[in-house]
Amino acid sequence: SVDLYDLSTPDFIDYGIVLFPNPTQDYFTVSSTTENEFSITIYEISGKEVLSQLKSKNKSSINIQNLKSGIYFVSIKDENENISIKRLIKR
Repeated sequence: SVDLYDLSTPDFIDYGIVLFPNPTQDYFTVSSTTENEFSITIYEISGKEVLSQLKSKNKSSINIQNLKSGIYFVSIKDENENISIKRLIKR
């Protein structure tokens, strides 16, 4: 579980990570400007983990067709333990 207070903190560093399209329906892509590998974890707004994908590099497409419509938090952690939190809206 993730501390929702931490997720709401606006001063996360994004480490060159972009999440698109947002809002989305079926999938989204995580793109990084670094060569680092990263892991992706998706949380409901309540903090419950709903999807985890390990070890992607540069660009990764994530299928979220099975998730309900709503707001999610996407945690992207690189191999140096740097964490970026992005908000994702699923239509």
